[in-house]
Amino acid sequence: DELADVVTPEFINILNKSRGAGVRITMCGQTSADLEAALRSRAHATQGLGNANTVIQFRAQNSQDAEIFSLLSGERPMRLVSESSHYEPALFLSGKQDVEYFRASFGQNLSRRNEPLVPPWAVLELPRFHYFARWGARVHKGRVPLLDDPETDFVAEIKNWEAS
Repeated sequence: DELADVVTPEFINILNKSRGAGVRITMCGQTSADLEAALRSRAHATQGLGNANTVIQFRAQNSQDAEIFSLLSGERPMRLVSESSHYEPALFLSGKQDVEYFRASFGQNLSRRNEPLVPPWAVLELPRFHYFARWGARVHKGRVPLLDDPETDFVAEIKNWEAS
């Protein structure tokens, strides 16, 4: 949780080489600003985040962190469907006096536009225990399962065992 306490420029170099060397590093932090402060550079903080293959993002507390995850998730072509309808009584144009005569047109337009797969607002509004995760090039949404309380209080048993 306190990633900024151990991150140094040398750590970023290790992170750069770790995958090729078969080393797995698990990092947990709260904000990208913590990394920037620890490394004294936004470029180094971005480099560190860029070397993370798997990123799990819970609800962000600020728009900067939400934007970073949105950019990491990438864009996808999204279908945009627009529909239109137009109704025009014919009595004004045709000289007909009967209201039953009319002209109507309906249209539908389908287009594609690149949009963020995970928009920043979605990261800012995640419910508690929900997350977005990026594994390689895939993005998933999930929820951390809440576990039931254990039937046995092992801590109390250990304390009783040590006392006797």
